Amino acid sequence: MKTPPRRLLLPLGLAAASLVAWDTFIVYPFRLFVVFLHEISHGLAAVATGGRIVSIGLSFDEGGVCLTRGGWPFLILNAGYLGSLFWGATFLVLGERRTRARTVIGTIGAFTLVVTLLYVRTLFGFASGLLAGAALLTVAAKLRPAVSEVLLATIGATSALYAVL
Repeated sequence: MKTPPRRLLLPLGLAAASLVAWDTFIVYPFRLFVVFLHEISHGLAAVATGGRIVSIGLSFDEGGVCLTRGGWPFLILNAGYLGSLFWGATFLVLGERRTRARTVIGTIGAFTLVVTLLYVRTLFGFASGLLAGAALLTVAAKLRPAVSEVLLATIGATSALYAVL
């Protein structure tokens, strides 16, 4: 089956737009969400190697920290940028079909809320995690599937770029 041009051009166009506007308030919420994904990647690597997540912190200046106990330090330390790339690629692949983009955005929103409630310990991080999770769930529930598709491609492109930049 031939891939429609829109399926290729949407992520490429969003990636180019993100690069041009990288240091603006327009891309800031996406960069902040990608920092969240980066930090949860450290935590998931800890859990996957027998450790646990103690807490996650996010700051306004896009700083982040994931405190873990146990696990394999080599994998945990390298999981941040690799995780960002993985999340980005996964979101781009899953968002290829508009019919499932809404479900994926809703799942990401629910995941964000659960992780925030369980592990995020900074006030800014907690507030932004709740806001991001609620926004993602709202997009999935209330807006057209095309909006979920574009949002998923935007998060995917930004996350993949974050790993590179």
